[in-house]
Amino acid sequence: MSNEKKYEFDIYNLPNPYIKFSLNVSDYPKNCYTDFWQMLFDKSITTIFAILSSEENEFHDAFLYYFPKKKEVFKDIIVEKIDCDKFLTEYYIFQYTMIKGNTIKSISIYYIYHWKPYKLPYTDKCIIEVYDIMRNLPENSNILIHSENAICTRVSSVIYFLYIYEEITNNPNFNNPMIIIKLIREMIPGGYIGIGDYNIIMKGIYELLYIERYFIDKSAYEKINYAFDIYRSRREQNKAKFEDNVIPFLEFACDLSVGRVLEMFHKSSSIRFYNKDVLMKLCSRFYETLNDKHNCLKNNFNDIPCQDEFIIDYANLEIKDNNLDGYVNANLMTYKCKNNVERQIIMTQSPHKDVCDEMLELIYCHNVSLIIDITAYDELSSKKFGSYIISNKDSKLKSDEFAIEITNVEIDKETGFKISFCNISTKFLPSRSFVHVLVNTWYKSVLLTNPKVVVNVYNTFLQYQEPKRPTIVHCINGIGRTGTFALFTHILDTLGESHNFDILTHLDFVRSRRLHAVPDVYQLFFTIQCLYEYFKFHLYELNPNVYHRLDNILKHIKTSYKIT
Repeated sequence: MSNEKKYEFDIYNLPNPYIKFSLNVSDYPKNCYTDFWQMLFDKSITTIFAILSSEENEFHDAFLYYFPKKKEVFKDIIVEKIDCDKFLTEYYIFQYTMIKGNTIKSISIYYIYHWKPYKLPYTDKCIIEVYDIMRNLPENSNILIHSENAICTRVSSVIYFLYIYEEITNNPNFNNPMIIIKLIREMIPGGYIGIGDYNIIMKGIYELLYIERYFIDKSAYEKINYAFDIYRSRREQNKAKFEDNVIPFLEFACDLSVGRVLEMFHKSSSIRFYNKDVLMKLCSRFYETLNDKHNCLKNNFNDIPCQDEFIIDYANLEIKDNNLDGYVNANLMTYKCKNNVERQIIMTQSPHKDVCDEMLELIYCHNVSLIIDITAYDELSSKKFGSYIISNKDSKLKSDEFAIEITNVEIDKETGFKISFCNISTKFLPSRSFVHVLVNTWYKSVLLTNPKVVVNVYNTFLQYQEPKRPTIVHCINGIGRTGTFALFTHILDTLGESHNFDILTHLDFVRSRRLHAVPDVYQLFFTIQCLYEYFKFHLYELNPNVYHRLDNILKHIKTSYKIT
């Protein structure tokens, strides 16, 4: 195995003494298509297996991947499509020429779009067919396989199938597939699979061994086939009990394993995390404020940048380049919910005591309907962060321009949240009302927080938010608990819009609006725990073991992989 860092992405060669082609695996070349085509040309890659999960109808509307519709130039390499075939509903084959100077090379791309992330293929024959295509390519072919992110379960499953099958058919002393899996995992990062993936790999291997007459005991083959078909049919029967929008998450929960969680951890670490040079460009106003005596107080931390895109001006004015007027460390996330209602969530940091006026102006000028203030008991006494909400009913807080009046205060008996009903006014404009919810049982450490707290926050949010008016969510750093709530909310607001549940797609969206949201793997796993709590009764009805498996996965990961 070799890992080349000559390019902006990782590529690994996987040697195998039994195959007549060269096999390589790589990350997806996100934001570096030119570099990718340079690598394909330099290494004389002849065939790519691209397991990419775009819906088929998207293919006709917009081709979003690195392979061109017709002809495209990548620096000094001309790439031109010369043919396209579609085979059943399985994959497309695109054939291209790569031209650099007087040198012309050919490359074929097998675009496999039916196999979705974190899901089993609908039949083991999908893996068998990919393997069969590989071994029937011309001798000395140079093959690359990848998916749309880092090396994932789907890529690993194909590699494991190939290596185990070749070992079984060429080594009469081989009897332990786990040796191969362990070997591959030492050769490439990731390589995680779950029990469902392992079962479908082994079922496919037994089927191909039987087809190619390595054993002739039909009853043994039928026994394996029958057991797996029963497993799949039970899953389909259980799905019929539930509403369509819940099914993608329940399927995700059924297939969750230590391997799949580790795969998510591995892939999440590369989602919209940039080096300092890129951050300086994406977050220019933030870095300018660090050298400004007053504006620097609007950032609670010097290492949590706020991107220029989706930033909001606290006075709701047009943001001008190189102008810090109106700056606040806040980003606006908007999207359509399942019922076509637009959701608006402002993610920000708890205001420093010397810049509370900007928070008041933000509330008034953006006509905020609800504030979710995530400040735990141990943070309430901080002298750095002053409260902009008076604790007593019928009291007022006045600043130079704004005044807040508390008309009523409630302590929710079930959640313990403090709910304040407020009016905010200025000297010259009419007052506006909003609700402030103080959440003091959601701690910085997810290990100290009950997932039910987040479910309660979400239910409270639904109770008091108003369509067409934004909600502010803030905690001290504006990305941890704030980001987790935004991720949890986005998932529930849009669940069922796709047939496949991929939490990293939601994470990518939230981080595209607020950099570094949900900053570590524990926050990501905690979000999954919160989803399990929200769908607790669904999961129990499906299978109580599915619900309880999550805690076992976490305990195993913490003890075996030293993740902290």
